[in-house]
Amino acid sequence: MRVLYFDLDGSLLDHHENITERNLKAITEFMALGGKVGLATGRSYIESKRYIDMIKPNMPCFLLNGNQIYVDKKIIPYTKFPNAIYSNFCNLYEDELYFVEEFGNYYVSETIIGKKMFISAFKPELRQFTNRSDDELSCVYFMSKQGLHANEILKKFSLKNDENTCNWLSNFYIIKMNNYWIKAFNKVADKEICLEYIGKHNLIKENEIVFFANDYNDINMFKRVGVKVALTGSIEPILQIADMCIDNYEIANIIKGEMRKE
Repeated sequence: MRVLYFDLDGSLLDHHENITERNLKAITEFMALGGKVGLATGRSYIESKRYIDMIKPNMPCFLLNGNQIYVDKKIIPYTKFPNAIYSNFCNLYEDELYFVEEFGNYYVSETIIGKKMFISAFKPELRQFTNRSDDELSCVYFMSKQGLHANEILKKFSLKNDENTCNWLSNFYIIKMNNYWIKAFNKVADKEICLEYIGKHNLIKENEIVFFANDYNDINMFKRVGVKVALTGSIEPILQIADMCIDNYEIANIIKGEMRKE
């Protein structure tokens, strides 16, 4: 039985950011028969936790494009966060932005922003902790202290040409999450890390993977897997190399087809 890996946004998730009951049932039945399932997404752990709890993957999950690996109910920061560049950026914008940091095997560290405000935006489970290591920092969320729209914050970044901001933009993916929150994480990682990690630990072979994907951050992993499944609305480079293109509601059909092969 092949191994299923899912991208989330634009792939496993529908337009309401949900996993349909039909697709979730098929995944659950696949795993009950001994099938293996994992996620490979640009979302961080805090954004993916809801779906991880629903699916209960039995393969490592690659989050933040590989910056975080979720395995054995723990988060492993897989790349070195550019702490010096981040620190300089914080100093430059400390009067303008609230920063919330996500660390290793913990949920969230609150630096400036209050717990109540953060919960209202993401509603995660928060945990206070001490003795954290900067080596475990993997993702930063921020918002304007003046209540500016996220688009206005990004526009301000693009208009600045100081060294700290330029270094920030060249070393981090800066992604708008909603009208007020922005996420930043290391550009070094790639979902291809998934295949390197799996190979290093002799978990499965690349050609045993069925990967459901749709976007630019999926391309390098998509090229190498055994079965390439593109979702409707995928970018052209994905469509050009896909073995098939399906709608979201057809994911269950592909999973059931894999079960019938056993």
